[in-house]
Amino acid sequence: MIFKLYKIVTVIIISVGVRFAFANDFSPAQNDTLNYIHVIFRWPQINSDISYTLNVSNTIDSSEWNINTSINAFVLEEYLDWGNTYEWYVCYESIYGNDCFESQYFTINHLPNYYPNQNQLKLIDESKYSSGLNIIALNEIFSTIVVDRYGEPVWFFDLENFEDGSFYAFGLLPNGNIIGNSEIPSPSGYGYEIDLDGQILFQSIVNGHHHEFIKSSKNTYWGMRNDAVYEINHCENPVNEYVFWEGDKFLEYDSSGSIIWEWSTLDHLDHTDYNPMFCNGVNPIVVDWTHANSVLFDQNTNSVYISLRNISRIINIDYDTQEINWQIGQAELMNDSINVSMDFDFSGQHSLRLLENGHILFFDNHSYLEPRNSKCIEFSFDSLSNEFRSEWEYLLPENLFSHVRGECERMENGNTMISTGYEGQLLEVSADKELVWNLELKHDDVLLNIIRNERIPSLYPLEFNVFFKNYINPILRSINNNIELTVSNLGWISDEFFIEVYNRNGIVALGSIFVEKNSSNIVEINIDHHDVDKNYSILVYPSLAIENVKRYNIKLENIQKDRITIYSIFPNPFNNEVNIQYFLPIRSFLKINIYNLIGQRIETYYEGFKPSGTNMFKWKNNYHPSGIYFINLFTDEFSNSGKLIYIK
Repeated sequence: MIFKLYKIVTVIIISVGVRFAFANDFSPAQNDTLNYIHVIFRWPQINSDISYTLNVSNTIDSSEWNINTSINAFVLEEYLDWGNTYEWYVCYESIYGNDCFESQYFTINHLPNYYPNQNQLKLIDESKYSSGLNIIALNEIFSTIVVDRYGEPVWFFDLENFEDGSFYAFGLLPNGNIIGNSEIPSPSGYGYEIDLDGQILFQSIVNGHHHEFIKSSKNTYWGMRNDAVYEINHCENPVNEYVFWEGDKFLEYDSSGSIIWEWSTLDHLDHTDYNPMFCNGVNPIVVDWTHANSVLFDQNTNSVYISLRNISRIINIDYDTQEINWQIGQAELMNDSINVSMDFDFSGQHSLRLLENGHILFFDNHSYLEPRNSKCIEFSFDSLSNEFRSEWEYLLPENLFSHVRGECERMENGNTMISTGYEGQLLEVSADKELVWNLELKHDDVLLNIIRNERIPSLYPLEFNVFFKNYINPILRSINNNIELTVSNLGWISDEFFIEVYNRNGIVALGSIFVEKNSSNIVEINIDHHDVDKNYSILVYPSLAIENVKRYNIKLENIQKDRITIYSIFPNPFNNEVNIQYFLPIRSFLKINIYNLIGQRIETYYEGFKPSGTNMFKWKNNYHPSGIYFINLFTDEFSNSGKLIYIK
């Protein structure tokens, strides 16, 4: 399929801070130091008729690992371990010869001393566990880790090289980066987007962010900060006539860090709706009024969801008008009557999650109601009848009650993962409420307080590779101005990939191809080029991670379909055997003859039908002396010849 130009793609990619990965990049690079043991290996493509062998060896114990692959990338999720240095190199075999790249070396750090050392797998049903890794932000270690289903470490955030001294992750983004915030000064800090190596790619201009910092489907950042006003104290028997009512302001940032949307509880809610439990706090002149802990943007309804823990309120806000569409909560903490119907109650809730079916899933701490049993609630909303209905609930046992924190996450197989906050337990339950997995997180005999968690299939959601047909580095041959490339999606998110082709004057062609997760697809791009030096750059990137651009600098050679073309003669000069690759425009009766320097035919190598397209054959010179020879390919309509140099 030929793709036409899509001008909007260029506008998008120029407007974003792009990180280019060049085609000749090696990863891990020489002397890299990593904080993870699941590693993506990349190396340059040599040509299009090739096979690779990836070799990895431990420089300490001399153990080895290798695998054969047809593309120039591989995700290794076994063999590697903490505190080791590894050598890696790639060898390749092709019709143009065999060779190996120079060895690269990288080191995987030792686990830090704050890494949980007593994780215990208490239960697992392997057949029902939703496959993947677990990102876990932990309060006592001020950091974030990734563990597998057995609690074994896979990744850690390195606090030693992070000025804030704490980082709590809230999720892995499609671009492979991690979103989260610090707590400096506690309990609030800066919002961040970082890569797996801890490099900061985005930092909010101001601190004060608390509880949650996310990135939306619009590629904007969302967070919340405290927002207070000094007004009359509505509490019963107040100590002070006036106090600071501490609410929350919700903020949306663009990629440059500029605020593009904000909404404050001070402007839209009544202070007389308060929880008397927080009238007499640590600071007598401050009432911890709303205490927000969750925000999310729904692009389908163009609305914003927020969770306010201390007044047990969930609110949906129209993004454009900033008016409240609806709000539900603990009736005794809502003085204004709300015309809604609810078949469930909740209080002190955390962690709103929008499901694919449009329902909301959240963790009901049930902190201010009896009985004190925490649970997960999934609810739906009927806008016509103003009816809120519980669709699914899971009640935690009494010993796992969590006054603060907790999270529920719905997974692809329908299971739900639950974190219990202070009790240090991660649970997975099936749709019919069967417990299928339980991991306990403990360090130095102390159960850890789980701030956030997320299940991910792997560390690489949209890792991809591009493989060019008719390519001999750095020459890419086009046929009638068409180039063909294969995009391999090595990740777990299906996506559309965009292709841009540039010469020195600007963009000359654009295309796109949809590639399912863990699969490949082929795209053909038409380049009607007239560039004298024929030097081009080809950019490829996924729509859900436009920052992750791979760039390939190539020299384009065009082949006309109305003639026989000899692509390559390799090696040349040759000893005993030579490889000849050619292009045949249509299925034809082909003759291949070999001639000596004085024009005598010394051999008819082939005579018969050949299919159209690219073909290859080998000629062995077993009986003739060293010297110059000519090979001639001809049909009734086309012919072409090439020069061979034979050296014994």
